[in-house]
Amino acid sequence: MSLLDFIRRKTYNVIFPTWDSLDVDRFGTKKSARDFLRYNEISLYTNRAIDKRAEKVSEVEFVLRRGEKEIERHPLLDLLNRPNRHHTGRQFWKLYQKYLDVTGSAYIWLVRNTELWADAKIGEMHLLRPDLMKVLYDSQKEIAGYEFYRPGADPITFKPEDIIYSFNPDPLDPLCGESILRSGVRAIDLENQLADYQSKVLRNGGQIPGVFNFKTTLNKEQITALKEGYKEEYAGAKNAGMPLFLGGDAKYERTSLSPDELSYLESKGATLDDICLMTGVPRSVLARTSDETFANADASIAIFLRETIKPLLENLTTLLDWRLIPDDLDLTFVDPTPEDVDRKIKLLTAANAVNALTTNEKREMLGQDPYPDKAADEILIPFSVMPLGAEKAAPAAEKPEDEEKGQKGIRKGLEHPLRDPMIRKRYGEIMVKRMDRREAELRQAMTRYFDDQEARLISRIDGVKSFKRKDLFGEAFDEQLEVRLAKTAVLPLIQRFLEEAGVDALALLGSDYTFVLAAEIRSWIDNRADVFAGEITATTVKRLGAQFEESFTSGESRQQLIRRIEETYEGFTEERARTIARTEVHAATQKGTFEGYRQGGSPIKIWVTVGDNDVRDSHRIDGEERPINMPFSNGLQFPGDPAGDAADVVNCRCSV
Repeated sequence: MSLLDFIRRKTYNVIFPTWDSLDVDRFGTKKSARDFLRYNEISLYTNRAIDKRAEKVSEVEFVLRRGEKEIERHPLLDLLNRPNRHHTGRQFWKLYQKYLDVTGSAYIWLVRNTELWADAKIGEMHLLRPDLMKVLYDSQKEIAGYEFYRPGADPITFKPEDIIYSFNPDPLDPLCGESILRSGVRAIDLENQLADYQSKVLRNGGQIPGVFNFKTTLNKEQITALKEGYKEEYAGAKNAGMPLFLGGDAKYERTSLSPDELSYLESKGATLDDICLMTGVPRSVLARTSDETFANADASIAIFLRETIKPLLENLTTLLDWRLIPDDLDLTFVDPTPEDVDRKIKLLTAANAVNALTTNEKREMLGQDPYPDKAADEILIPFSVMPLGAEKAAPAAEKPEDEEKGQKGIRKGLEHPLRDPMIRKRYGEIMVKRMDRREAELRQAMTRYFDDQEARLISRIDGVKSFKRKDLFGEAFDEQLEVRLAKTAVLPLIQRFLEEAGVDALALLGSDYTFVLAAEIRSWIDNRADVFAGEITATTVKRLGAQFEESFTSGESRQQLIRRIEETYEGFTEERARTIARTEVHAATQKGTFEGYRQGGSPIKIWVTVGDNDVRDSHRIDGEERPINMPFSNGLQFPGDPAGDAADVVNCRCSV
């Protein structure tokens, strides 16, 4: 019988004779690997603790990487997750950890399959019983091989490269494994003796703490009759607690301690504590939570995963990475330690208070994807924060025109951060990036709207019976419906962008106020959405109406008209979405910033440009100050002011 056949047979779990050569004698106690396997079988607490350790290790999620890139599919991952045809990955690694814990050693046999891969990679992995294994050493005390003992047959010898030998190094013999049970032998023995004692007491109908000594001599028949009478009347659980009556002149003599005096339950509890200490498994994991609060039990489980299970997984993956994984790959695992949410919140709060993290670092801690914007990888601080003792920016040399018109004291008590040219330049760059992100979001919403509009129009044309009619466009294109849908698509985004800008403006001023979406602001948003929806729908009606008229005049077929519609949308959908998004986002952002200044009590506003050659002439007023309710020199209350001319509003990138 081959070794592989032997492993696959059901007889694999039979108990074989113990070979003396496999015994280990340390500290004056002769215990073999099989002795420790037996200890694990007969000790309830130990068995449960070892099983829990192995169960958690078996839940390992292997991760294979090449450099920083994770490899999701690979034959080695298949091998680790299904080592052989008889064991799942969980069964295999659970048994592996049990062997390692109980005996101190685990042996993984690597079965090579030349038909599987051309370079003879590993086809299967099997665990060999450690109590049947022997390590062979050469004259230099290096591992030269391994022997596996079978009943009624010669040992099988393995080469070192065919076995992954995992062991807990014994300090007195570094190449041999030490069972974690060795230091707890006495605790296990005590547990077994207590359990055996209590079991026999119960089987005997109750413990007899003494004897009855009769002053008169009793013959054998009388003694037998007394025993039978006692068993019939008083033995067994149903008669527990009944008073005892015996005839004759007898004296009761105490001979042993009662279970209470032996403190059975207290002794069991103390033994459990020893086993928890030995295995690193908390009482709560062993279903002993009567003396723990939920918070304490939860904390002890987290500590168990971090301090016991994680190191075991690190040892396992390090060994496999060394012996099984090619040099160009790295094996690791998913950390089983639960996230400490409270600690993370405290860290984020503290880091935010001192401006210690970038936006993307905060998002990473919260498990969110990073922003692609470079600004998200920079540490941002309020513009109102300055180093202690730093000089404030000097006010502009010239007074604003309105200050000479009786608006005196406008600057008194306020040092607006945008008066500093360096801050103003950085602020302009950040505002452009914020608006770019918002534009992309609104552009996607508008693109979806136009795509849906095109689909609705073509569907209606396909559905009409009488096709060649001059009024077909009026029937196929529901103008009122499209206005409502356009408003629905854009209104929530405009409101959110405006609110975000208002909050940012208050932060710029260093204000503690909360931005309020007042009724006047809501009315502005609603009116803006109405105008927006009406204007884009009117433009669509004009362009599509012309296409329908040309198609009717040319006598085109239904499919030719549909093609005209598709070409029309292909030509202007993306361009229109981009223009609309930039204009509307800019208007909402600047309106929100303007309202944030007003709610924060700022008496002034300052114009900020991006400073490149594309800035239009009327907007080259970087740094110009005006009272909050007075227009700038170009006539706008703020950049993107919808009340301004299109030449001053469309594609503007300036800010306040």
